[in-house]
Amino acid sequence: FQQFAVAADNNPMITSIAATDAYVAFATDKGNIISISPDKPKKLWQYDTVGEISAPIVLDGRWLYAAGRDTNLYKFDIVSGKLQWQVHTQAALSTKPRVTGTTVYQYAPYKGLYAVNIKDGRVIWLLENGLDLLAEDGEKVYIATNDGLCIVMDNETGKKLYSKNFSRVSRFASNTFDSAMYLLDDAGQITCIKPVK
Repeated sequence: FQQFAVAADNNPMITSIAATDAYVAFATDKGNIISISPDKPKKLWQYDTVGEISAPIVLDGRWLYAAGRDTNLYKFDIVSGKLQWQVHTQAALSTKPRVTGTTVYQYAPYKGLYAVNIKDGRVIWLLENGLDLLAEDGEKVYIATNDGLCIVMDNETGKKLYSKNFSRVSRFASNTFDSAMYLLDDAGQITCIKPVK
């Protein structure tokens, strides 16, 4: 049964929601990012961006990440609503950020894949043909590209280490927890690949 219902003051469409036992946040098509109490319709804080938030927001511990159509990637303190940092990508963002223990990966159309330091919002590197995160293994990160490659990057230096042909991969899961890569090939077979130490 329904406990309560909420909406933003300017009557926008809610586009995304993230929740835990302690926090609930949602984003709207008018650029609102709002945090409410998990057990009652009480607004805790609100931040208004310039454009729509169409990508799913990501709640990771006490941090909230949002990718905006205003070309910015945001990190908020979910408790206070304080903006920790924002990264300007020069492209309207429509996919959710991938958050690991050290890095936030954000795809920006026509720009590539950004790797952003999770603590200070510094751009570590930008891979122009990068599409999405496959997995992360310490300082090495495995990136799917838009031309059918897996490029291995050094997350400390931002240098390309090597690449592998992934042209037979039709889909994949983005793994933010460890180095395992889950791939679906053209024949419909799921494969798990893990780098050898």
